[in-house]
Amino acid sequence: GDWQVPEEGLLQFQFNLPTFMDSKDDVAKVFQKFSKTQKLKVGLKGLARIVELYKSLKDVRSKTLMIESMRRDLSFNFCQVKHLAAMDGELRLNILRRLLPETTEPSLRNILYDLVVWSTKGWSQELVENIRKEFKSLVFLNPEHTDGHYELNLEVNADRGCAQRCLVLARWAKVCRESMGLPDISEYGNYECLWHTRLSEKKFKLSSDNFQLPGSGVLSFDFVAPRLMLGKQEPTTDEELAGIEQVVKTSTCNVGDKLNALRLVAHLIVLRPMQLRQALEWFDRWPPKSEKTGQGGKTLKPRAELYILLYNRTTCHADVVSPFLLYNPDILHRDEVLEIRARLGWMHTFDLLGAHDPNTNLGNRHGPIDLGTFDGWTIVMLLVAIDQQEDSPNFDNGWWSEQAAFYERGFTFILPAAWVSEGPPHVGEFYTTFVSKEAEIKWEKRKDLARRYLNWTFDLINPARNRQ
Repeated sequence: GDWQVPEEGLLQFQFNLPTFMDSKDDVAKVFQKFSKTQKLKVGLKGLARIVELYKSLKDVRSKTLMIESMRRDLSFNFCQVKHLAAMDGELRLNILRRLLPETTEPSLRNILYDLVVWSTKGWSQELVENIRKEFKSLVFLNPEHTDGHYELNLEVNADRGCAQRCLVLARWAKVCRESMGLPDISEYGNYECLWHTRLSEKKFKLSSDNFQLPGSGVLSFDFVAPRLMLGKQEPTTDEELAGIEQVVKTSTCNVGDKLNALRLVAHLIVLRPMQLRQALEWFDRWPPKSEKTGQGGKTLKPRAELYILLYNRTTCHADVVSPFLLYNPDILHRDEVLEIRARLGWMHTFDLLGAHDPNTNLGNRHGPIDLGTFDGWTIVMLLVAIDQQEDSPNFDNGWWSEQAAFYERGFTFILPAAWVSEGPPHVGEFYTTFVSKEAEIKWEKRKDLARRYLNWTFDLINPARNRQ
């Protein structure tokens, strides 16, 4: 407490602010707490003074500077921003563009209704359309179910607001899982929900504890949230699911809009594996007769997108990642499964029980598995653990990139003893064909590994994977 800073030398330290989050908070509370730590919240009297000051400014330049100052230092609610925008037609779009993403609400979905109202109250249709297009990332962000792929231009304030919300929610999910002692099923072993993070196409490892959004560039990532608290929610009934199906099938909206609508209500849905399978069949099989485009002009695979959206809203993971559903060619095409695996990672898509089975996991030849990620390393570690539980060798025709020169000289892969005692290395790519003799398989031990390391849940009464 009384340490004096010396007059010479190099001082190094890391400063970490105490977290403002609590695992007992809900999403709205988390974002309100975050807003308070960043900016000054504007009350009714404060808004009145701001309006009076704004009206006293004589030119556009002064008003623009004030808008930018408010964006940096003040936190408004949605109604306050609408009031400010309504009093200045000339700078209305700029006010909305700069201040709406800085509101205390985690979601701006209400703007969909307000856009219709504004268009009937003298606001130009061009203005309304500009808002609709520019705020799409924030409008369709569901803070209670953030899963999906994001490509956000950090120079666009709406996209920047969406990125900031995703970081806050990722940090909250991390705090929850750590406090609950749940398995770490993240890409790099740090409980993060943001996978495959890239800034202007350059890959980097993100930590939501200390990452600050840069001023420019395109931030892309997959938000992969684990099943957090499904046990506290009532499963969706078949009647409720039938009602959703009817709306989806009778709607004249395009496929992308239907998926966006489902995204906004996904947090209210809890599905059994059979129900998820039925939901996937609401959309056409792949490949369709005519290709549809999704984000960034990429080909849209509706069933794959819906699976990714609702994957962590399902119970009995052992049945979801099995030939009953994910690896059922009548439900999902190989191309769709590959995209799902690329987006969700190995830990969320690997059927550990059927690691030896050619009818699941797109075959029992596995790879390339990136050992440099916790995601890939964990899968290989589990395969090694299974190998040690069974009498006959399970690894066949293995290939590790760090030993490629040996294989070119005619040597074959032999499981190193260090992989058993210390775990696989954290470098290189690995391939293997995994085989088992049926009589030697220890099913309960495989289930235990899946439960402990992959957070699997099981249907103990009537497993769907046995009804494929």
